[in-house]
Amino acid sequence: MSGRPGAQCPHAPARHHLTLSILLAVAACGSVEEGPAVRVGVPPGSSLGAVAESLEARGVIANKGWFKVLGRLRGTHRRIQPGIYEIVPGTSAGDILAQLAEGDAVRFTLTLPEGGTLWDFARNAERQLEIPRDSIWAAARDSALREEFGIPGATVEGWLKPETYAFG
Repeated sequence: MSGRPGAQCPHAPARHHLTLSILLAVAACGSVEEGPAVRVGVPPGSSLGAVAESLEARGVIANKGWFKVLGRLRGTHRRIQPGIYEIVPGTSAGDILAQLAEGDAVRFTLTLPEGGTLWDFARNAERQLEIPRDSIWAAARDSALREEFGIPGATVEGWLKPETYAFG
């Protein structure tokens, strides 16, 4: 360092890089054990911090702070896609961030066969998507929802086309 006020040490950038590397290495310590895949929902507009808290609470990541730092360094915090993600605990933070940025979310399908009724749709939704039948029935009778889609009458019965619906 020179004796002039405001002069910088020529080794300052290297020291800062080394310090940052050490901090990141320490922050990365600790991991979770691999286990069965966990489904984590990411609503539209979710912040990196909210996603990190959810992942840590569900046991997918060990350190939300490290996850947020890595996400910011990679620029992923601006590219998180909404969806329902299936993530195996113990997956690297980098791989999870890539999955969130690419929108590699779970896709669900539900088929309403020809001649199928609302009851059939609700039963299939419960079995295949783990959505309670009562929730489907409530949505089918929701007047605001029917109005939004221009469906007259007391229910959506007869308005669902027989086809395979994709979600996610």
